[in-house]
Amino acid sequence: MKELSPTVIALVKRKIVEDFPEFADVEPTCSLKKTQSAIGERLHLSLPKRVEEVYVLTFRKELAAEDLVLPRVVRATVTGDGKVIKVSVSK
Repeated sequence: MKELSPTVIALVKRKIVEDFPEFADVEPTCSLKKTQSAIGERLHLSLPKRVEEVYVLTFRKELAAEDLVLPRVVRATVTGDGKVIKVSVSK
């Protein structure tokens, strides 16, 4: 599996911290996202000639509330060159 470069991870982390400053001290975990080509075959869609590698950076942190601890997760889907495709946030 090809790893995402530290430069790209730092770039994405900077973008996430702009929107979610509480994640400034969190190091993300990185995983390669698999494309679902079977869906395209079922829908009779043409597949792209070049498959782009897509990574998911997951930022996890526990935030303290009055009497409990709340887990907070931010997931950023990015390309190999650092373009953010999607960001999802837990409640």
